[in-house]
Amino acid sequence: MEKFIETYFKDTADLVLNVNNAENDDVKRIISDTKKMMKVVSKFITYTQLRNAFQMIRGEEMDFRKIQLIRPKLAYIQARLDKKEGQMFLEMIDDFIEKIDTDEVKSKQQIINFQAFMESIVAYHKLNA
Repeated sequence: MEKFIETYFKDTADLVLNVNNAENDDVKRIISDTKKMMKVVSKFITYTQLRNAFQMIRGEEMDFRKIQLIRPKLAYIQARLDKKEGQMFLEMIDDFIEKIDTDEVKSKQQIINFQAFMESIVAYHKLNA
């Protein structure tokens, strides 16, 4: 089965973390892709489960090390999900975190962009719940 990151963000995955360098049309596509994805995912992960993941990501002042240490916690949430689609969704979140650059300056902006992306995921989940 194809990964969510390839299914929904095939052409825009790198832009999610670097949205400040994206063209306006690409930003619109990222939002559209997120909206489409959440119409499907909202059936397989509860709002509470999603908020728990989001709380970890938007927590205290994030840096590269702190956000990487969230990955095992996401794996735990992923393992507890019954539905394969929910597990694949959290795997996608993990894939995005894995893509964050190790450079301090780059990672800081990418984390901010990723947090904004996660906010849009939570918003579209709420819309589709």
